[in-house]
Amino acid sequence: MEVRIDHDLEPAEAARRLRRAAQELDLEEATDEPQGDLHGAFRKTTPMGAVKASWKAEAGSVEVRVLDKPAFLPGGMVKNMLEEGLAKALAKE
Repeated sequence: MEVRIDHDLEPAEAARRLRRAAQELDLEEATDEPQGDLHGAFRKTTPMGAVKASWKAEAGSVEVRVLDKPAFLPGGMVKNMLEEGLAKALAKE
């Protein structure tokens, strides 16, 4: 599952805001590989299981790909939560 949110920020600013939002939500880094300036992966452990996603900030948009989620967690729910969270993180300050 992929989610794409458009923005009018520089890619580095979009990445900074995503990292700040991830920190505020207590997301864990989900890779042993070094995360680049404009991409990364995070994991959130919930009572239903872990959700893991990778992200990439580009000019004009941020793309998030859900890599793993509990089978019984509805994809639509995850997508809505991602869209809302990303829109909030990327909103003009």
